[in-house]
Amino acid sequence: MITENKRLLKAFFCKSFNFYFVFVGVEMIRDDIESKLASRFSPHVLQVINESHRHNVPEGSESHFKVIIVSDEFNDKRSVSRHREVYQTLTHEMDNGVHALALHTFTLNEWDEQQDKALRSPGCRGGSQED
Repeated sequence: MITENKRLLKAFFCKSFNFYFVFVGVEMIRDDIESKLASRFSPHVLQVINESHRHNVPEGSESHFKVIIVSDEFNDKRSVSRHREVYQTLTHEMDNGVHALALHTFTLNEWDEQQDKALRSPGCRGGSQED
């Protein structure tokens, strides 16, 4: 019941304000992204990180995300194909307020090789909070 009420509020804000979802402390879009990716890719590792606070958006926004996903579904696929599959899975979110995804897609072997490297998202080119 609580989840359904949150979704109704999200729909109201989406229609009323048409871009930002401002619910301080509630990350419904992040949760939706995580759920869809987990269902579609059965990942070994999945992290969905809201990086909206690093950009020039209202507090509590859910518009910029970093996704780290490790899945056997990515075996024998190039990065472009992997990203295309993630974007297809998240079509609704991309059409309804998510502005940017920093995607880090790996096979299990690639992930094991990446363990010593930091996965940083690119800086905001349109006016970062950190500038």
